[in-house]
Amino acid sequence: MGFIQEQMRRKTDPQVKRERRTNKSLRSSWHLPKWVDLKLQFKTRYLLTITGAVLFNWVYHLPPSYVSLVQMNMFFGGFFLWISAAYLMIYYDQYKTWKIRLTMWVDILGIAFVVMNDPTSIPSTALVWVIIVMGNGMRFGMRMFREALAACFLVASITLFIKSYGASYDSISGISVQAMFAAMVIVYSYVLTSRIDQSHREIQQTSRLDSLTSLLNRLSFVDVAEDMLEQASKYGHTLTVMFIDIDKFKAINDSQGHIQGDRVLCKLSSILKASIRADDVAARFGGDEFVLIIRDSNIKCAAEVADRIQLQIREWVENSDFDLSLSIGIGESPTHGSSLEDLLHKVDQAMYDTKFSTTNGGVTCAAV
Repeated sequence: MGFIQEQMRRKTDPQVKRERRTNKSLRSSWHLPKWVDLKLQFKTRYLLTITGAVLFNWVYHLPPSYVSLVQMNMFFGGFFLWISAAYLMIYYDQYKTWKIRLTMWVDILGIAFVVMNDPTSIPSTALVWVIIVMGNGMRFGMRMFREALAACFLVASITLFIKSYGASYDSISGISVQAMFAAMVIVYSYVLTSRIDQSHREIQQTSRLDSLTSLLNRLSFVDVAEDMLEQASKYGHTLTVMFIDIDKFKAINDSQGHIQGDRVLCKLSSILKASIRADDVAARFGGDEFVLIIRDSNIKCAAEVADRIQLQIREWVENSDFDLSLSIGIGESPTHGSSLEDLLHKVDQAMYDTKFSTTNGGVTCAAV
């Protein structure tokens, strides 16, 4: 698929748009939950709220500890309405971290109110904190797991201390055993979630990289490059794009085999990575084509980088059995285009101008 066709697909595909918004809003330490998982979380909230109302109205034979039963029912009704409002709030603008944190804190404080008014000596409703920790952690990753754990521990400690103040020895012992059991479940869940999170990061990282060169693959490059262009435009910075093609690469594959061709690709990749800074971007665009984006730079800076790359590849070729050169096109944003599509089109054309005008490679600047 050509670059322009791929760009059109990504502009019109709602799933891709949602993923890009997600990547900007939730960082790598967060999981990116599907809407079906978020809906399940809201269904769980509804179920727990209804269960709480049933416990206080038909299971417990004692009134709530600090409020009347009418006030307790008003709380459950209000919480039910809050869940509905939160559902709509997240549905129309998903993956905002402040919304996720807000709903989590309302859950934690709501359960604190329920536990405080639980008339039993060993409040079983306190176990809902375990559900909150595990639910948020397993849906959103280790960062949210730690935040939920710290928040629940703080609120639960204060709530259970007040709850057990002046209580009998048996009640305090029962609450302590319950807390120990909950802690063991949470620790086990934490270890399990950390391993799942590590596997998730490894899979995510692997899907972003080209398996041979360990550079960004084409799709990941497009996402990163569009974000870089957006930031450069926002702050009035310039950046340069460099398109690189290996001349006579097909002849190397045909005469020496794909293993030697892979060796050439890996060598060029290592040269490219060594030629740019840590916050610049190098990607394998496809086949024997590579692309670089250099932050806060102009054509002159990019030309100097291109000359260094050409020098290193020539030195390597002189000491090897390969006959190859590089054709490089360079361009600058916003001079040669403000969108990635326009910029890459002009830089790609400059690279082909070099390729077809000389047999030994070279560097050409894109036309304005």
